Amino acid sequence: MLPYEDPANANAAKNRSHHDRLVVWTRGLVENYDSFSAEQKDYALARQIFCAQMYLSGLFRVQCFMQATDQEDYYRCRTDGTCIGIDLKRAVTRGLKSTIGFIPESDGFDSTQIVLGEIAGQTLLRNENQSEYVKGLHVSGRYDIARESSATMDTVLRLQEGWTRDVVNYVAFAAQEHGGQLAYVPFLEPKSISDDPKVYHPFDVAV
Repeated sequence: MLPYEDPANANAAKNRSHHDRLVVWTRGLVENYDSFSAEQKDYALARQIFCAQMYLSGLFRVQCFMQATDQEDYYRCRTDGTCIGIDLKRAVTRGLKSTIGFIPESDGFDSTQIVLGEIAGQTLLRNENQSEYVKGLHVSGRYDIARESSATMDTVLRLQEGWTRDVVNYVAFAAQEHGGQLAYVPFLEPKSISDDPKVYHPFDVAV
């Protein structure tokens, strides 16, 4: 594995690109949100959710690689929901409680307490932690492969929970912007950002 700083290290270059892009998008979201049109707001929020989901996907891929005994086991882990390394229900519950203070019992909720700048600040901090984690993989990650427990795996699982909470934060904020209705929460189509994904609403196909 090439050193992180090596210009030929494609993984490092990709990590820097993801990191820098999210910084620009997050700061731009906060600075320009009030001047955005409704469509621009939805797209910018969907993009934040997209980035958190992208990091989650990559972290889960690393988890499966680290834990797998062979290629077949890796593919099994990638497609088997029982391999998820974190308690998603707990992560979502903690995210909702920390963001809006309670768990909604229906499709709508009445809350105006979510502050965009605060959740964006958490995204920027997590983005830095994500970048440091990738750098760490180039130093010690190779020695933690196939180990039942390791510092690398602890970081992977901690970041998975963190990015899950980021998704929850933006979903809750987007719902708040639409009168508490989850049906109007915007997501980007699950494809590469370079393919220009469009906004869609997975919580209500009728929207």
